[in-house]
Amino acid sequence: MIRALLHRLRDDRRGVATIEFALLSVLFFFVMTAGLDIAMWYQQRLRLDSAVEQGAMIAFNSRASVDQSAIGTYVAAAAKLSSAPTVSISCNGNATCANSGRTCACISGGAPTYSALGCDKTCSDGSLPGYYMRISATATASTLLVPAAMLGGTMTQTRTAMVRLQ
Repeated sequence: MIRALLHRLRDDRRGVATIEFALLSVLFFFVMTAGLDIAMWYQQRLRLDSAVEQGAMIAFNSRASVDQSAIGTYVAAAAKLSSAPTVSISCNGNATCANSGRTCACISGGAPTYSALGCDKTCSDGSLPGYYMRISATATASTLLVPAAMLGGTMTQTRTAMVRLQ
């Protein structure tokens, strides 16, 4: 009797599609959520890029009298993120930017490094020295499902722009 019941259950195909759908839907929703995580991370990156670019345009347009704190506040607000990014602004490597008595410098390297030089001189690479403002915005993304380690480590993004003011 038990053997007949087991054979009948083994041969019964009703409900197989429901079970297959349940198993595959878990995988489908995991892939969709991972895709949303990556899309949200990329959207945050684009927003940071746009905010830093807008801050650089404001700095360039008001290069005669730059308001460093207003630019930082604008960049943080323009990013339109759930938590405001950390914005740092420096000029020729100094934490404060001068509106008068600016000194020119040559810029080199990816870090970058600044070498003070008179404004009427020529840098070693043939470029003209200037007064440079560096705007940097850093934000941390949060994920829905995918652990941050699977997406390359911490979900911190930093976007930077360099503007020649003089």
